[in-house]
Amino acid sequence: MVVIVVLFEVLPDCIEAFLTAAVKQASLSKQHEVDCLQFDVAQDSVDPKRFYFYERYTDSDSFVVHQQTEYFAEFRSAIAPLIHTRQRYEATQIEPPV
Repeated sequence: MVVIVVLFEVLPDCIEAFLTAAVKQASLSKQHEVDCLQFDVAQDSVDPKRFYFYERYTDSDSFVVHQQTEYFAEFRSAIAPLIHTRQRYEATQIEPPV
């Protein structure tokens, strides 16, 4: 299982627009991608300009498919003028022992 964590620093005047786009992206991903197991959007408790995505996919190929969707391209285009920075991390989920 692949875990993707993305950290966004949003411009102060763009928080609401970013949040709207982020929630739409998460919803579309969960609705249309059977291999998108989880897509959470969170806002930092201390810094309201900081947002986190926590995404889980069945495998790396599923994440590649996600990146090739039309709504992913639309999201990236929509948020480009709204963000200051973006950092993405990819990890392999460690399953608990059975």
